[in-house]
Amino acid sequence: MPQILCTIEDFIAISSVLCPEVIEVKGHNFISEFYQSNLEEFEEQFNGDRKQIEQFINTWSLGDFFLEDYTDSVENKNSVSNLVKF
Repeated sequence: MPQILCTIEDFIAISSVLCPEVIEVKGHNFISEFYQSNLEEFEEQFNGDRKQIEQFINTWSLGDFFLEDYTDSVENKNSVSNLVKF
């Protein structure tokens, strides 16, 4: 099996995707990075359906994650290859 080498930057990027900080607000669970203190707005929009509210707020794409948090690792083919192997 080939050895996979990651920089600290790579490790931090991967860990924030795989183990995000989760917060609890009024019995709902949200990824802290996405919650904007606007629960009442979504309770109204989704008629209080907790599952739909959590899914809507916590949904995001990996592409958006890497585009918004641009680092040199995005351009590094080895880093991207290691992420895919991980």
